[in-house]
Amino acid sequence: MEPHITALGQGGSNMNIEINDKVYALEQKIKALSGKKQLIIDGIPMDSSTEKEINNQIQVLTNMLEML
Repeated sequence: MEPHITALGQGGSNMNIEINDKVYALEQKIKALSGKKQLIIDGIPMDSSTEKEINNQIQVLTNMLEML
């Protein structure tokens, strides 16, 4: 049986690369939701439940980012 080989890259091990990718993805989702929230503030008509939902999603993603 062959031993498991971990790929090393600029960030160290394969695990670090995956964490960096997750951080990047979460940051991009937060930016996208912040853009939608700004549209609501600027006057694009949406109901208040949509704004609350966006705020909740931003909070969840921020919490996930802090856990990484």
